[in-house]
Amino acid sequence: MRCEAVSVAEIESQLKNGAFVLVMISSYRLNGDKAPHWVVVTAFDELCFYLHDPDTDKLTISELDCQYIPVAKEDFAKMINYGSTRFSVALFFKQQ
Repeated sequence: MRCEAVSVAEIESQLKNGAFVLVMISSYRLNGDKAPHWVVVTAFDELCFYLHDPDTDKLTISELDCQYIPVAKEDFAKMINYGSTRFSVALFFKQQ
């Protein structure tokens, strides 16, 4: 276990090495709420990170709409820092 700021580069590195990445984000850029929110980062490419977001609105979207949501890397870098202290949390899960 390490306690240090989370970076986009670290998330990319962990994904390349086969880790599952659970990240706390600010949901403001997704839905306008200034609240912490957990998402799973499933992949990335040159332009985007792809998220699975468990927070579905059952009336307007399906569970499938909440998988592989593309988020521009520039926006994602802002989303992973929460609040006025720019707090960041990520959990990396790897099979041994």
